[in-house]
Amino acid sequence: MASLSLESRAEPNSTEQRVFDILNDYVQPSSTTPAGEAAQAIHALTPKAGSTQEEKSELENFLWSIWGAIIEIAKQIRHNQASQDRLVDLIHALTELPPTTVSIWSSETRLWKDLPLLGPALREAWNRTYLSDNSATMLTAQAPTYTKSNDQAIAEWINLQAFTARLMSKCDPSLSLFAVWSLRSGLEEKLSDRELDGEVAAAAMWMVYGGETLFSQLADAVQDEEKERMMKPGTLYSGQGQLCKERWQFWKRRFGEMSEQVQVNEETQEVIRLAREKMEKIEQQ
Repeated sequence: MASLSLESRAEPNSTEQRVFDILNDYVQPSSTTPAGEAAQAIHALTPKAGSTQEEKSELENFLWSIWGAIIEIAKQIRHNQASQDRLVDLIHALTELPPTTVSIWSSETRLWKDLPLLGPALREAWNRTYLSDNSATMLTAQAPTYTKSNDQAIAEWINLQAFTARLMSKCDPSLSLFAVWSLRSGLEEKLSDRELDGEVAAAAMWMVYGGETLFSQLADAVQDEEKERMMKPGTLYSGQGQLCKERWQFWKRRFGEMSEQVQVNEETQEVIRLAREKMEKIEQQ
């Protein structure tokens, strides 16, 4: 099997570069390194969890570096490659290390059990990309600019969705908020022809790799202002802004409509088919 050619975007000799080197070896298709061994190698780089402000800042910076390196690698691994699963296995292995109570942002949390700062790091990855034509209607998720010259950024955006969906399913169900943002952008808004493939494929990743977890969180819609704000509906969906059965059915219907768009390429047609099949299979379980 061919090796993965991954690009490091870290400064030489930085913590992020050292983490990249560990991960680069670990995610190669030929690698036999157990997830637990790679997790221990990363943990060995962890600075002392002390009580001084300097020590707290050092730990926070370290965590940002760890998650930054993992996210950058995930974006470079094609969504249907097993190396994405291995990357998630490593994060899960980190959560199984003996927990240490640390202070992050003035709150106590468990390293690595609670995956401190992973959520904020993912949100920053969402916000760091370029705005699409639908930027005015998006709450937080920001997709890449849909131009031919930006094909790499579009592919990385889709890969990031697949990785986060896998992560939600195995490590952190609360990441379903990112799913709603992506599904809203791809299925609840009017898309320009140039946006169709990227946005719809990104939305499909959540069903292909995280459909069971999303379905398990469906609930009858109830009044919840905080959820309504965070899971705000798009302009094409008139229901409540929550993970509910009505919204699930709307998404499934929209995948069907998107599959009939002549502008959608064959690769996107395939992931739409996989997403719809996954949704129907889950409903029958």
